[in-house]
Amino acid sequence: MKTDIENHQQGHRERLYAKLDDGIRLTDLEQIELFLCTIIPRIDVKPAAHKLCRKYKTIKNILLDSELDELAKIDKVGPATLRNIKIYRQLFFSTTRCQLAERPILATGEQMLDYARYVFRGAKVEIFYVLYLNQNKHMIKDEKHAQGTHNRVAGYPKEIFIEAVKTRAKFVLLMHNHPIVPEGGGLFSNNDIELTDQIKIELGKYGIELLDHILFQNNALFSARNWNLIK
Repeated sequence: MKTDIENHQQGHRERLYAKLDDGIRLTDLEQIELFLCTIIPRIDVKPAAHKLCRKYKTIKNILLDSELDELAKIDKVGPATLRNIKIYRQLFFSTTRCQLAERPILATGEQMLDYARYVFRGAKVEIFYVLYLNQNKHMIKDEKHAQGTHNRVAGYPKEIFIEAVKTRAKFVLLMHNHPIVPEGGGLFSNNDIELTDQIKIELGKYGIELLDHILFQNNALFSARNWNLIK
């Protein structure tokens, strides 16, 4: 026989499910409650949901932007919950990639920031990504081009050129990260600028335009074109 507390918890969850089924918008707290209780159905998850909402403020911060080791410190947030958050992040990233393939890319737009946050999450070294775009600036293909050290990554203009021709790209978008802010707080290094110029020249031989080179640093995007580093 269920206790009064268990009956109350079940009734509370059923009311939340009823709101969901009726298309009634749930609060952030209620959404996190339902997310947790589908993973750990026999435990009162409301205290954990309250703690998550107080600490992280928004659902996006909880499910996408939080560090998993910090989430794990909250009571009732165990391995199963963390695994489901990883699944959610994979699904969100796949959706973001689909959107980049369906509409023109804005180099410093919100979708590109979401993309960068996912691919560079937890990176301790510099990583170089290349996105190949069609004439409408929709993504055809994205790839991890190279991985370097904590303060430098190599790029290979000839390989990027060959892949651009293979995919019939009309534009190419470069992206890399700075896991450690350079001394003096600068953005693009001399190496970054030289590599950008080399890739632009190589692509130009076949009439392919370098759309931009984006730097992900301090959880923000910076455009080489906006900084007049692409002539």
